[in-house]
Amino acid sequence: MKLLVKVATELNVGLHTVVEHLQKKGFEIDQKRTAKVTDEMYAELLKEFQGSIKRRKLLTFFKKQCRLLL
Repeated sequence: MKLLVKVATELNVGLHTVVEHLQKKGFEIDQKRTAKVTDEMYAELLKEFQGSIKRRKLLTFFKKQCRLLL
């Protein structure tokens, strides 16, 4: 299990977005930063927000490259 705040940060989306998506999919979760995200919930979130993770990694990579050039 992971904390909701950690999952939202990892997926590069807001807490509200994560909670809203999980509730739409039938999961029960509180909108507290310390709410627990089960493995099943996490798998669903990865399916939905995998693109956000890739974008974040690309942005991080490009920022590092720009710093090296300066």
